[in-house]
Amino acid sequence: MTISFSFVPIQDPQNNLFLSWLDLYETAFPANERILLSTILKSIKEQENQGTHLEAILDGNGQFIGMTMYELPSDKPAAVLWYLAVTPEQRSSGWGSIIYKGILSKIDPEIYQALVFEVEIPGEAGASTDAERRIRFYQRNGAKILGGIHYLQSVGWHQPPIPMHIMVHPLQPMEAETAYELAHRIFGDSMQKTGTVTLD
Repeated sequence: MTISFSFVPIQDPQNNLFLSWLDLYETAFPANERILLSTILKSIKEQENQGTHLEAILDGNGQFIGMTMYELPSDKPAAVLWYLAVTPEQRSSGWGSIIYKGILSKIDPEIYQALVFEVEIPGEAGASTDAERRIRFYQRNGAKILGGIHYLQSVGWHQPPIPMHIMVHPLQPMEAETAYELAHRIFGDSMQKTGTVTLD
């Protein structure tokens, strides 16, 4: 059975879908993982040049069911998933995997070798109780944790940096060292090796 849904680009802050996008953004992610609204508005303004995509996800009936923000940079060999969330009433219904795979289908593996993103470290101070579940979700869908590193996420001056895992979804066959180099191109010196790099 084909499931109908669509990604709708947010290109105007006056779009009512942006309000739904923003409500879900503010309620699905803790404050210390959220970039400032001014940064989001700037991304909307400059997304065509920056390769940033803010999108609302609608089901086949046109109902808002999720939001995402991802980046397809023109100067780096990896795509980046910054945010992905499903509305509370649609969670545990399979929509998360459908939307995640939909994002993957937008990434050209001839251009990008992997999709990279941050996830909370289970048991870390401030991590949500869903941290382990979220990691298992991404692993079921093909992503892997990059081990042997230490990474501090910084969303801006308004929040202190916090330790996070980096996950890598290979779009081409790759070794752990290649995954590390790709992620380092995105996250820079906020990510450092602490030992043998692994990809599990």
